[in-house]
Formats: sequence, structure tokens, C-alpha cells
Amino acid sequence: MYESIVFLFGNSFLWGLKPLLEKQIVRKTNSIDMSLLRYVLGGLICLFLIVVFGRTQNFLNFGFSVYWNMAIIAFVGFLALFANYYLLSIYDANLVHAVVNALSIIVTMVLGYLFYNEKISMNRAIGITIISIGIFIVYYNK
Repeated sequence: MYESIVFLFGNSFLWGLKPLLEKQIVRKTNSIDMSLLRYVLGGLICLFLIVVFGRTQNFLNFGFSVYWNMAIIAFVGFLALFANYYLLSIYDANLVHAVVNALSIIVTMVLGYLFYNEKISMNRAIGITIISIGIFIVYYNK
């Protein structure tokens, strides 16, 4: 239990810090170059970690469908990252982070319901309505 709490707060802190660091860097470059650089550096770090943790054989055994699906996910992630960096170049980091994360919850819920047969309970529907109102309040005042 203690370990989960540490990871919860550590994860929240790091995800909260990330947009502020990105905002600082996006001022020195542009959205497309920053997105490309992040993926290149991330790939290099991952290759290093694959070797360090001895996971090379695992990666050689994945089938084509795993690689194909991960390529699609990487492309979608790249587009989202580019859009995020673009928004950070214009707006405050706390506004971008709050609105994008709240909207992504709504999009995930709707797409999960439509394409993955995920259930939407009354509590979730109420929660999403509250999030939507919050987004309107935050965005309307800016």
C-alpha cells in the first residue's frame, strides 16, 4: 500500500512538472523540432535500456502485428505531442495541461464506449459532466 502511494504522488509530481519543463524548452525551439527531438532521444534511451536490462531477445520475438500496432501508437503519440507543444508555445502550461488532460478523459470514455464496449456508469457520466463544466470555466476565463 505504501509503495502505491509513493508511486501515485511521484507520478503526479513528475506529470505535473513535465509541462512546465516543456514550456521552458518550447520557447527555445519550435513544436515540430521539439517533438522530433523528443522521439529521437527517447528512442536512444530505450535502446540503451533494452541492452542494459537484457530485453533484446524479447524485442526480437515480437510478431509483425505488435510492431505495426506500436508504430501506429507512436505516430498518434507524435501528433498529440506536436499539438501539445504547439499549445504550450501559446498558452500557460497549467491551462494546457488542465484542459488537455480533462478533455482526454472525456475522449477516452466516449471512444472506449463506442469501440471497446466499455461501460459508462451514472457516476462516470456525472463526473464527466463536472469535468466539462470545469473545462468551460477554465477556458472561458482565459
